[in-house]
Amino acid sequence: MGFVEGSLGEAKFIGDDIFPKTLLPAAGSDRNLAKSVVAGRESLVALLRRHRALLFRGFDVASADDFQRAVEAFEWDAYQFSTSVTTRTKLSDRIYTANESSPELLINFHHEMSLHSRR
Repeated sequence: MGFVEGSLGEAKFIGDDIFPKTLLPAAGSDRNLAKSVVAGRESLVALLRRHRALLFRGFDVASADDFQRAVEAFEWDAYQFSTSVTTRTKLSDRIYTANESSPELLINFHHEMSLHSRR
């Protein structure tokens, strides 16, 4: 697989598992994240199930389209985003900004999917 383990000072342990799991491109590997995800998809899904979040660092992701290709490489269905209480901008077909509130405003701890209902 084209990944090596990285570290993040703010990472936390949940039991024996680090959150988030940080992955960097392996030496000599293609720094194209979408191609790396395709090549290592099964291992990445297993890591995601275990660690609950993956943080990719050091890959050539320069645009929303680059990021969208990496997201699509997992071959998951798209989340149907319809409304939000925060201002968000659509950057590409499947990529939105997280929150465009003023940095001075306090955002209480929350879960992004708490208002999502399944149809």
